[in-house]
Amino acid sequence: MRFINPDLSMPANYFVQLEATDDELAALMHYLSFLVTEHVYDKVTRDGRFAPSPVWRKWASGTFVGFSGDRVMLKGGHRFIDSYEPIGYLATQSSHHSILEYIKTCYAKIRQVRGAGSLSNHVAVFTGMYSNFRHTKQHELLLAKHGFAYLRMLEVYNLAAIDGDLKSVVEVGGGSCVNAAVMIGAFGCKYTIIDLPETISVGFSFLKTIFPELRIALPNVVHGHIVGGGDFGSLLDKYDVVFMLPYQSDLIGSGAMDMAFNVSSFQEMNIEVANEYLSLLHRVLKPGGSLVLENLKVSREIKGNSFESYRLEGFTEVKMCEPAYANFVIKKLPRLEHFFYQGVKG
Repeated sequence: MRFINPDLSMPANYFVQLEATDDELAALMHYLSFLVTEHVYDKVTRDGRFAPSPVWRKWASGTFVGFSGDRVMLKGGHRFIDSYEPIGYLATQSSHHSILEYIKTCYAKIRQVRGAGSLSNHVAVFTGMYSNFRHTKQHELLLAKHGFAYLRMLEVYNLAAIDGDLKSVVEVGGGSCVNAAVMIGAFGCKYTIIDLPETISVGFSFLKTIFPELRIALPNVVHGHIVGGGDFGSLLDKYDVVFMLPYQSDLIGSGAMDMAFNVSSFQEMNIEVANEYLSLLHRVLKPGGSLVLENLKVSREIKGNSFESYRLEGFTEVKMCEPAYANFVIKKLPRLEHFFYQGVKG
C-alpha cells in the first residue's frame, strides 16, 4: 500500500452517512468482497464492449464505502441533501504541494462557497415550468433526501408521460437510483440496473432509504444465481431490483423489458460504448417497448460523443425536445444543452 493525495478538483468529494441494518451491512460487505475476489474492476475496465471512459475511471476512483458499527459512509459525486463536503481536506503535514495543487484547492473551495443554489429556488423554477406535473407518493421524501437529482428525474418522468401497465424496466447507468425510485414508486415495476461497480453501492443504499423492504440482488447475488444454474427470469421473480455489472448484461433475455432508460451517463462514455448499450437495450426491449434518453447534445468531456452519433435505427421517435429544467441547471455553462428523446422499438 501507499499514501496518495486526494484530488480536490474532482467532483467526487461529497460525503454522506447512513444508518443501516445488519442485513444491509452484510449485503454491502458481501458485494465489496466479491469485487475483489472476482477481480471485477479489471473485468470491467478491460471489457471489449462496455469499458468505461478514462474520465469516468478518474471520477470513480474518488468513490469509497466505509463502515463503523451500524453506520455506512459513502464518498462520491452524489450530492444528497444530507451530504457534506469538507473544506479543509488537506494532508496534516506536507511539503510536496505544487503550485498546481494549490490552484486546484482554491478552485475546490470556490466551488463549495458558490454551491448550486437553494433547493427551494430549484423547486420554484421547476413548478413554474411544469405547473401540473405528476409525481408519486414518495415525492416529499425524495425531495428531502436527494432533491436536486430528483427534480431532474421528475422532469424525465413527466416528459415521458408514461401510462398503462409497466412491469419491467431496465436502466443503464442508474447512479444513485433516483429514477429507479420514481419508477418503482409509480408502477411497482421490477427494475434492472446496469452500472459500474463503484456506483452500485450508492444506488443500493439510496433505494433502501426510500423503500426499506425492497428485495435487492447485487451483482454478487446475480453471479451466484447464474453459477447455480438459475436464469434471469427466475432472478426477477425472486427480487424487486437487480443490479448488474456491464459484463453480466447479456444474461437479460431478449424482449424481456417494457421500458429502458439512460439519463446523463451516455454523455460520459466513449460513443462506441454508448452505441453498444443502445444495441443491448434494443435487444432486451419488447416490440413496442419504450426507450427514454436524456443527455447532453454534445458531451462536455468525451470527444466525438453527441446525439447525432447515437445509433437509433431500431427505434421510431415519438418525442424529441429540450428539457427546460435540465438546461436551467447548467445555464451557467456556455454551449451546453440537453436533449430528451423517447422512441419505441419497431
